[in-house]
Amino acid sequence: MFPSHQDISLSDYGGQKSNIHFEVVELTAANLDLQMSYQDNLMNKIFALTRGTLHVRKRTLFIVKGWNPQSSDPLAQRELKWLLLYSDDVTGKEYKREMPTAKLTTGAQGTLLPNSEAANFAADLWIDFKAAFELVVISPVGNPVTLISAVVVGRNT
Repeated sequence: MFPSHQDISLSDYGGQKSNIHFEVVELTAANLDLQMSYQDNLMNKIFALTRGTLHVRKRTLFIVKGWNPQSSDPLAQRELKWLLLYSDDVTGKEYKREMPTAKLTTGAQGTLLPNSEAANFAADLWIDFKAAFELVVISPVGNPVTLISAVVVGRNT
């Protein structure tokens, strides 16, 4: 089995683009509908944690062009990213991926822990994202993964 890929390009307030790339479960005739719904769910969770707008979404089988050339949210900046750390459940190897235009909020259900750059994994947005992420994303060698952490990072990370 070879992993398929999910590539998402987000536009920030200035119209600049940033990409997110994940290896995902191989799409087959037998699992296509279920995997597509899982990937759509993950996409919705990404939107909940970011401020950018969809520019392009690429799946192994087709490409979806975004509906808005740039985000209308002035806080949507491609340099402000979530750095996701996840591990292969079989090998233990860790991987990192960036998710641009991070949405930063505080409070009990905020995306950030108080006085920290770390994600608030107790918040509903992160609980939902983690579940969707682990259902869809696999390691580059095809194994299931566990999302370990997310932190806010800036340019050149």
